[in-house]
Amino acid sequence: MSLGEDLRTWLIDQAAVRAIAGRRIHQNRAPQNYAGPYVWFARRSIDQQDTALDQSPGDFTGGSFRQLFDLEAIADDTGQAMDLAEALQDLHTYRGAFGSGTVQGIFVTDQADDYTPRGLMADEALDFGALDLLVVGYQP
Repeated sequence: MSLGEDLRTWLIDQAAVRAIAGRRIHQNRAPQNYAGPYVWFARRSIDQQDTALDQSPGDFTGGSFRQLFDLEAIADDTGQAMDLAEALQDLHTYRGAFGSGTVQGIFVTDQADDYTPRGLMADEALDFGALDLLVVGYQP
């Protein structure tokens, strides 16, 4: 599995997130039709783990050690959007099993105040909570 698939699976497995969003966890695209509160995420950056000063260009045998995601909690009701965002924030400092792999740590923080949401459907009046999700030490 890929990190994106493992992240989606892991989010669905979190009881507090699933209680609000069900299986509506979307990577990179918003659903065409609103069917209830959902989580949207997309990878924003990757930090490679450098293993030596004489490492060859393109040699990423150390893997992608840190990966940062935009994470949005979206609903047609402000209260539900904030409840879902809080359920996601409660995942801060998680470590261990992660989909079909493992992580050394998950860190969830607020986005910057000037963040522009990307997981909203254009024609819907939806509320959102915007978060940063940092995955450290993912191993498939």
